Amino acid sequence: MLCCTLPDHRRSLLSRCTTLSRLASSKDTALSDAVVRPQWKTAYLILLIAALLSASVAQSSVAQDGAARKKIGDQYIPVDGIAAGVLQPAKLMSCEATALYPLEIAEAWCLDNIGFSPRICDSVRVISATPGPSGPMAAVIVKLNQPFAIGDLNPQLVRADAVTEVDGLSCLPINGPPGVVVHQPDPKTIIVASTNYLETLVDAAGGGQPGQLAQLASNVSHDGHLAILLAIEPVRPMINGMLQAFANQLPPQLAPFTELPNLLDAILIRINLDDDQQGAQLAFLAVDDAAADKLETLLADATQMGRDIAMSQIQQNIRDQGVVPDATRAYADRMADRITTMLRPKRTGRRLVLSASPSQGLAAQGMLVALLMPAVSQARFAARGQRARNNLKQIGLAMHNYHSAYRKLPDAVSRDADGKALLSWRVHILPFIEQQALYEEFHLDEPWDSEHNLKLIPKMPDTYKHASMNTPPGQTVYQVPMGEGTMFHSEKPTRFRDVLDGLSNTIMVVETNADAAVQWTKPEDLKIDADNPSKSIGFLNNQASVLYGDGSVQNISENASAAEWSAKISRAGRD
Repeated sequence: MLCCTLPDHRRSLLSRCTTLSRLASSKDTALSDAVVRPQWKTAYLILLIAALLSASVAQSSVAQDGAARKKIGDQYIPVDGIAAGVLQPAKLMSCEATALYPLEIAEAWCLDNIGFSPRICDSVRVISATPGPSGPMAAVIVKLNQPFAIGDLNPQLVRADAVTEVDGLSCLPINGPPGVVVHQPDPKTIIVASTNYLETLVDAAGGGQPGQLAQLASNVSHDGHLAILLAIEPVRPMINGMLQAFANQLPPQLAPFTELPNLLDAILIRINLDDDQQGAQLAFLAVDDAAADKLETLLADATQMGRDIAMSQIQQNIRDQGVVPDATRAYADRMADRITTMLRPKRTGRRLVLSASPSQGLAAQGMLVALLMPAVSQARFAARGQRARNNLKQIGLAMHNYHSAYRKLPDAVSRDADGKALLSWRVHILPFIEQQALYEEFHLDEPWDSEHNLKLIPKMPDTYKHASMNTPPGQTVYQVPMGEGTMFHSEKPTRFRDVLDGLSNTIMVVETNADAAVQWTKPEDLKIDADNPSKSIGFLNNQASVLYGDGSVQNISENASAAEWSAKISRAGRD
């Protein structure tokens, strides 16, 4: 601030200079500092000299607007670098925002699996370059605050007894991906790199490389916990080529976004858990002002598109009517508007910055939990339903393969010479559901409850387990309808040609409800009540999955009439 009285014109001049100085050092302009045009630098110097001369006449002084900010830095960034990330583990371990996290567990894990504590690790720098003819090129540079020998790393990570040289540099090979080594240029620095990139990386240790990423990194501030910087120019042709290859496969609404690589110079992500206002930042640096205009429009369109898609999905998940569902829909709409506002970037010149505070993050998490719970529940239900349908399909395929092998379907109840019931059809199709070994364990000439066969009940295959129904161990809901006119009603073998109503019209296997589950080896199935055929059928979400004779799996509504069920269960024609 100014410490004496100056004439108005000098005060104005110095004010402009101070403003420029603040803009040059503020975090909001950190990204653009890397590409400030020369004429603006000259103008800035002229204003600075004029202001200092004016101030010196009045013996004034200007206080600094805060200490110089730490930069990502261009150390270890070769000319071909395209991405750099910097994480500060030691700072994370002492951060107030992480105090409630299991830091002790994280530290113990690092000591056990790596060999040193994150508390002695000042920074982890990850550098990536465009892939070359010899494969991907990347490196990790670890800076410690105390000496550590790479020979003390976990033996499962490195082979300390296999010292090798790469381009004259002493290294230890990694027990992992081939062609990756560990090099230690000094007691407090550890480099993990691919052998085809190590020498190039070490040559860039002091910085000063002419590449775009290095120039950006030397000017981008980083006083938080994580920073990731991506330079677009080196990979623009590659990205455009990939987009061009898939252009015909993109939905029309996404076509405008293929222009993004041509609009951007760089992308920056910064995380500072100590910053309550702008703890997370996503910054885009456009090629020029015209590109920034287009980028601003695209980001707005993307946000609106995301809102529309999210709201559409939420509305589908909240189908019920009533006070609570209506309130949930209202909450979703309000939060969608709020998040849309949060995601609106602030523009300064050709920079667009999205910022969020930790409190906003917690609010967003709360919203996601509230809105996604129905979606997650529905997704889990759908996944379990799909597994059940797959079980039916596998049973249907086994039935058809059995029929191909024996020219008939398996008997619902196998019997001995005296007519005594032995085992279920579920046992006899085991070889056709990839359970030949289990099939061979059975004594096929003994009943299901013989001393030997009883021991095999706990080995019930997953194919007979229903994902959504809570049944006792060893019991199944997959059963064939039994009764007059069903596919398995006769004591004689059933052949597909006996199904006069057509395989695609006749139910072969059903899912019962959990109360009607039976021991999977027991020759017992669903006895159809002629007056109430759907009795004991398992309905989930008002639908029952059934397996037809042709192997297809279909759903039947709980509202289907008794006549409809009887027609689908009967194998006789003209139903």
